[in-house]
Amino acid sequence: MSEFVTIGKGTIIHAGAIIPPNSEIGNFVFINLRSQIGHDCKIKDFVSIMAGVNITGETIIEKRCLHSLWSYS
Repeated sequence: MSEFVTIGKGTIIHAGAIIPPNSEIGNFVFINLRSQIGHDCKIKDFVSIMAGVNITGETIIEKRCLHSLWSYS
């Protein structure tokens, strides 16, 4: 994970997750094993990202969203 990532309180990030520079992770976000967040993404509060999810760069995930296993956006 890049040192240039903003992470909110209560967020859990599991092993193998990839989060590049300039990404913003909100409060109480759950990022599971081997998920990949693209550059310059904004993940808002209370989002759950399950194992193996890939999110492309410059994507905004709004509050209370769930991305199921191995999905892409």
